Formats: sequence, C-alpha cells, structure tokens
Amino acid sequence: MFMLYGPNTNNGSILHKIECQVDYIVNKVLEMEQHSIKSVDVTPEHCAAYNAALQDDLAKVSVWNAGVNDYYRAESGLIVTQWPHSMVRYETETRRPDLSAYSIVPDA
Repeated sequence: MFMLYGPNTNNGSILHKIECQVDYIVNKVLEMEQHSIKSVDVTPEHCAAYNAALQDDLAKVSVWNAGVNDYYRAESGLIVTQWPHSMVRYETETRRPDLSAYSIVPDA
C-alpha cells in the first residue's frame, strides 16, 4: 500500500504533490518488478531520521511556529500538515532512488 496526500504535503499545489506521488509509486512498482521484489516497507530508522529532519526544517518556518497550535500541529506538538520546502524540491526528492530506505522482501 502506498499513501497519496499523506502527512506533511501541504504547501503549494495539491495537484502537483499528488502527481509527484503517483510518479513515485509507479517508479517504485517498476523498480520492484525489475529487481524481483515482492514488497517494500520503509525502515523505522529511515522514517525516524526523515521525520526528525523534516521537523527541524519546519521549526525554521516562523509562520508555522508563531504560537498557533491547532491546524498545523498534532497533539504531540509535531507539525503534521505542512511541507517546509518548494514544490521543485518535493518533485526532486520524490524522483530520487531510495530502495535503501526500505526493508525488502524478495519475490520467491
């Protein structure tokens, strides 16, 4: 299962984000087919590192840190709605090969 329009994707065009996500998924499925991979799952370590870096970047955006604690933040205090970078960076990051971020189950 791949998620579309998941956490931290608001900022810029929603359509652009979804197009990038669909391209990412199609490319990931093609990679899986090419390498005879049955399933992939993001490793907990990679997920934690990615989210920590994302929260660090979000902390630098003053408008999302001006004492507003409702829409942008989860009860945990983490900003879960916003993407802190440009749409171009989102597109670049979703095109980067990243099979090393996954636990991989080979096709039997």
